[in-house]
Amino acid sequence: MQIISKHGIEIENKKPGGVPHSKHCAKPEQSHLLVIPDMRFNKFCSLYVLLTCLLLFGSLSAQTPFCDVHTDSSFFAQFDQLMAGKPTRSKKRSAPVIEVPLVFHVELQNGNPVISEATINSKLAVVNTYFVSADIRLVNCEPVIYYTETSGPNIKNSVNVNFYASSSGCGVAIGSYIAINVNCNRTMEHILAHEVGHVLGLPHTHGPTNTGTTTELVDGSNCTTNGDRFCDTPADPNLLGLVNGSCMYTGSGTDANGDMYQPDVTNIMSYGRSSCIDKFSQEQLDYMYDVAVALGYACCRVDPPEVSDTSICSGESVTIVATTDIVTATIKWYDQKTGGTPIATGPELTTGPLYNSRSYYVETEDSCTSDRIRVLVTIRPDGGLQLIDAGIFADLDTSSQGSGPYNLTILGDTALIFNTSNNYIYFTNTEMDTVELLADTFGNDPDTYLSDFEVLGDQVIIALNNFNTGPSLWSLDLHNGSVQTLHQFGSGYGYSNYWLTRVDDIVFAQLNNESSDPNGVAELWKTNGTAAGTELVKDLAPSFPFGNFGFTPFNGQLIFVASTLDYGEELWISDGTSANTMMVKDLNPGPDGSQIGSMIESEGLLYFSAFDSTYGSELWVSDGTPGRTEILADINPGMGGSSIYSLVSLNGSLYFTADDGTHGSEPFKSDGTPEGTQLLEDIRGDGGSSPSYFTLYNGGVYFLAYGPGFDGELYRENLSQPGTVERVKDINPTGSSGLSELHIHDELLFFRATNGTHGSELWQSDGTGPGTQLVIDINPGNASASPGSLTTLGDRLFFTANDGTGTELWSLNIPQYATCYDESLTIVSGSSVQDIRWYDASEEGNLLHQGASFTLENITQNQMIYGELSDGTCTSIRYPVPVTISPECPCIDISPLTIDETFGSDDNFILHGSGDLITPSLFLPGADMSFKAATTVSLTAGFEVQSGAQFQVQIAPCQE
Repeated sequence: MQIISKHGIEIENKKPGGVPHSKHCAKPEQSHLLVIPDMRFNKFCSLYVLLTCLLLFGSLSAQTPFCDVHTDSSFFAQFDQLMAGKPTRSKKRSAPVIEVPLVFHVELQNGNPVISEATINSKLAVVNTYFVSADIRLVNCEPVIYYTETSGPNIKNSVNVNFYASSSGCGVAIGSYIAINVNCNRTMEHILAHEVGHVLGLPHTHGPTNTGTTTELVDGSNCTTNGDRFCDTPADPNLLGLVNGSCMYTGSGTDANGDMYQPDVTNIMSYGRSSCIDKFSQEQLDYMYDVAVALGYACCRVDPPEVSDTSICSGESVTIVATTDIVTATIKWYDQKTGGTPIATGPELTTGPLYNSRSYYVETEDSCTSDRIRVLVTIRPDGGLQLIDAGIFADLDTSSQGSGPYNLTILGDTALIFNTSNNYIYFTNTEMDTVELLADTFGNDPDTYLSDFEVLGDQVIIALNNFNTGPSLWSLDLHNGSVQTLHQFGSGYGYSNYWLTRVDDIVFAQLNNESSDPNGVAELWKTNGTAAGTELVKDLAPSFPFGNFGFTPFNGQLIFVASTLDYGEELWISDGTSANTMMVKDLNPGPDGSQIGSMIESEGLLYFSAFDSTYGSELWVSDGTPGRTEILADINPGMGGSSIYSLVSLNGSLYFTADDGTHGSEPFKSDGTPEGTQLLEDIRGDGGSSPSYFTLYNGGVYFLAYGPGFDGELYRENLSQPGTVERVKDINPTGSSGLSELHIHDELLFFRATNGTHGSELWQSDGTGPGTQLVIDINPGNASASPGSLTTLGDRLFFTANDGTGTELWSLNIPQYATCYDESLTIVSGSSVQDIRWYDASEEGNLLHQGASFTLENITQNQMIYGELSDGTCTSIRYPVPVTISPECPCIDISPLTIDETFGSDDNFILHGSGDLITPSLFLPGADMSFKAATTVSLTAGFEVQSGAQFQVQIAPCQE
């Protein structure tokens, strides 16, 4: 017996008689499961959380007492795609029996199983009588898995059936997962047979609808396209409650032709009475067989091999060894979690030289294939040379909660303004060495919440919500900190999101008026920073007041989304006047709306996603007029829609995420033309990489993507080779990096990520794998600082972070190692390794110093210093640190040099310098050149120099 604790930890796993289950069935040609999303369930609901999903999405018995599976259009589409081009079973000859493996999971209540194994086996025997004519045999090929709070692990290549006890619900199938309530008043064998029918592609006999009447006609003229699409199952109007105890249909409904329904009340896939249903139709039987063959079911479970993580020094190779107890098994190695081709076969994998930590995956293959498990190879030392100066810029609340800064906004390129969770507004002074309180009028009022603010000239427009007096707009004078009320909306207005957006010298806001409708009515307002200039632009009823209106500045006007009864949700535009606040175009004619999202302005045009009844949700373009508002590209042909999001404009191109119906959600790129809108790269290859945070940096477009194994990491398109996408680094070799907040600062890319050892912390990248490293572990260990709101002001990077004592405002400086001629400077590394050594070359060279702090004396020339880290056993690559003579230092003039010698045509001209950054300027036409100190400069033979030519030399350019 296999018992799973509430945490899903396997306590005991003994197979009766010690017989390997991998030997139970022959290996199929293909082993995979079709996952069929149900519209009422999150597509990631697995058997681990199936019961939780049922609770979240409602009682099974609330709408369909028998079965909660909605066999809608997506259900049909999944199986149509699976069966496309597949051969069908011949009805005139017997086909070989195919075994469909079932694994049973049984809930324990008070230590007792809710159903016995003997009962399961007896019910399974009855169910198999229904499938025998299909040449299908359902086989229990695993020991029952018992669980308490969380069901056990899903067994791949099998139909996992979960028995639980609840006061409501009967049965449901999600993909190849089934849940059955043992307290249902339906007969257990009929529920199981019905749900297995769904797994093998059968819809309900009444077709796609669970609440209405079928569209299949009684005369059968549309039986191949309507209802359940099987012509030997009569048109079924939905039998729920319409079959009596004598198994007689009691309904009186008619089809579109007026013909009365004559359904089959005995079909297992109907909603007929449990005591009446006992068979499948022949077409249903044939179809289930074809689906079972296509799914490649195999009754087996092979344990994965045993393998251990390892660590090596940078540049070394390693041999990883995996073992298995199955003598006949083959061990295969991969570089990705799912899919792909093996990179090695056998018990050993020898890597090439590695310079970054990375994962490999290994599986056991016998008659079937085990799950792949990860093995981690860690490069030591880890972390890199950390040359930073970071710390809390302002500790505004010393409690464990912190001040919670947010809305970080650049103010005139000289200061940073932000507000805190207690409604105070602060700003940094122009020297950026302290934070000053700008306004406390609204601070610590428990009934007031600062929702938003927007800088307008020398004012800050502040949006407040008060649960007693209603919302209000205020103006804060940046010169003296005084505040004044621009407009008090009154208690008739409810909580408002505002979405303050500045367009030139006007700030737009969205308010929620509840005086005429308790559900709220959206209104568009504007202000120019004065009370007189704060006024209603237009009543946007019946737009939902709590939606995101997508306010977007566009060619001096405001583009947004609003709704009307006649047209639904569509694209609108406003110049701040009521007369010119209007719908741009009814993209999806009629009241359903066009579901607009992901709007971005680029070179005078607006790009966005929108839905219409011809193309589904696709990429559109507009210049703000009806005539030039049109679909740009039908990425997923037909009505499927491409689910566009993360739309940005970078380097003259549009980048976004879309699903073309073949590759899943992947990165796309467009030049603004239909033919120039194309898939950038199929990164994941088996379901979509869901890219986001597209950012232009250092000759590439960087973004987050979930590659093979669905681990989120940093990727980039190399713009020198457009369309070439590569992963920059596997930041977290043990899972997803949680990468977000991509931001460019001081020629580096900063972001938030975790490497699996440290929590979510601040990282940086120069675009290379070795140059992608943790900046600082703000909240030590595996705790997370969760840095956010990354903002550059001057030479500082500001951000919010929590070091364990509350979230506060932090700042970071990247030291610029520059000094004046003949002076000294100190390089400091914050890296936490045993040893740091400094050299004058990237390889070999002279050891200059050992230790985290290194002072260079009497610097007279630009140079590169290289630092390497050692953990006592391994040494990192050397990281370059440029040291320069600052051009802002005072210059030193040297008296003119005079050459009194005449050179022949075969001689070289030679000049010796004694300073640094010497720039000689020859008093000859076009003869200019520069060279460094203590070097010999030669002109090629034949260079003519007149006797007495003078050269002016100086150290660094003199400042005016």
